[in-house]
Amino acid sequence: MFHTYDSQAKQWLSRHPPAPFKAETGLGQLILDVLGKISPSKVIQLDTDTGVALTAEELRLRIVRVAQNLSGLGFRRGDMAAVACSNSENLAPLALGLMVAGLPFIALPTVGFNGDDLGHLMGLVQPKLVICDDSVYKQVLDGAGKALKMKPVIFAVESERENVRKVEELLQGTGTEGDFTPQAHGDMQNSVGMILCTSGTTGRPKGVCVSQASIAIVLSRPVKPAPEGDLNLTYSPLYWGTGLFALLNSVSTGITRAISRNPFSEDHFFDALAKYRPTHFFTPPSHAVLLLNHPRSANADFSSLRSWSLSGSIVSARLRQSLEARLPNGRTVNSYASSELGLIAMDMIKQKPDAVGQLMPHLDAKVVDELGVAVGCGEQGELLIRTGSIPFMGYYNDEQAT
Repeated sequence: MFHTYDSQAKQWLSRHPPAPFKAETGLGQLILDVLGKISPSKVIQLDTDTGVALTAEELRLRIVRVAQNLSGLGFRRGDMAAVACSNSENLAPLALGLMVAGLPFIALPTVGFNGDDLGHLMGLVQPKLVICDDSVYKQVLDGAGKALKMKPVIFAVESERENVRKVEELLQGTGTEGDFTPQAHGDMQNSVGMILCTSGTTGRPKGVCVSQASIAIVLSRPVKPAPEGDLNLTYSPLYWGTGLFALLNSVSTGITRAISRNPFSEDHFFDALAKYRPTHFFTPPSHAVLLLNHPRSANADFSSLRSWSLSGSIVSARLRQSLEARLPNGRTVNSYASSELGLIAMDMIKQKPDAVGQLMPHLDAKVVDELGVAVGCGEQGELLIRTGSIPFMGYYNDEQAT
């Protein structure tokens, strides 16, 4: 994570270690191999809405079934899919099953976007397959009808609608799960693994291409297995970069990922804090302020938390001090990220007031003035970041924005 500063070129240069995975392995096999290293009985996901626990063995089995059933339905490597789902019990096996099958997918929002937005995003990728929550089924149907050239196959999650294909069809046993071997998907650096949506603050939402190699780096980076009892409470949906990272980090380290279908709320957090005793937690700074100022905060026991991660906007020194005063056994971690590049900087190792930390590996950076000339430390300007061995793949079907 350490970097150097070139005072002559006025650039920050990070380490560019070789990729920690074998390109010929393929993303699908890598996912199954990494999961196979976790104790089969280890609880890797906890549904805080229902209390249902999912072990590493069961997750792996469901992933294989999804991949096999998709193949049986005629879907092939490279076919595009769309996923508009909250953090329900089967989102992880569905998303990872698509990756194992070689179907890139766009992760779509389930709240905050209307049918036109969904139609615009689906229109970019023209999916042959759509998996969506029952709550957004009508919006997805409307959006697909307006934007897609061909009618996709749609599966509804946790739905009781009649005459609708249910996602349980993709989770049925095949009888050949033990014989399954994923196909290698070619060049991971130049193959799309999934697509994240931008927030749309600078215009219509765009689809950020996340390469299979970017996913593989998170899965195969050299990290220690999570200690028994570690639990990461997350409200980040899959269409956020933090939601994708939480899922991949759980697969790579074996940490239990505690999820909810519902968006963040103060009461749900305090209930989960008391019942499940999470060790790790992520929020935008605005949510942290809400929690600190909530009436339940005064009597809440934060002692289980070892890290409270913050990202998404500026984190003041005062907020960090207030949070850490409530963490007798933990600390805050500040980071800076983007949908396009993922994690850019983090202060896990070294902290400095009003700073986001050190540059992550595989990235170089400089700050330029209005004329594009690099400026030195402490000067204002536009931040430019260059990727190393894993290049940014651009915005899907949008050469001008790329």
